[in-house]
Amino acid sequence: MLEKNKHKHVVVPGINWLIGTLEDAAAFGYPRAKAEQVGYKRELDAAILGLREMHRRGIVVLPGGYAPVELSPSTISIKLTLKS
Repeated sequence: MLEKNKHKHVVVPGINWLIGTLEDAAAFGYPRAKAEQVGYKRELDAAILGLREMHRRGIVVLPGGYAPVELSPSTISIKLTLKS
């Protein structure tokens, strides 16, 4: 359905929550091992695959999702990952 209507929609995923929880939450007492145990890594991997597929199908996918995450180190990292 999204592919059929790709000329009407732009996807702007807010995946920095997943990245931030995995990469930065340990400093606030939530260790990466716990984040992985409850599924954040699995969810991030699935999001990356889904976004790559959307991009492959010509759906416009923009970085960010909520400001100012487009400038955060984690989001910059995921932008580079999506390009590969």
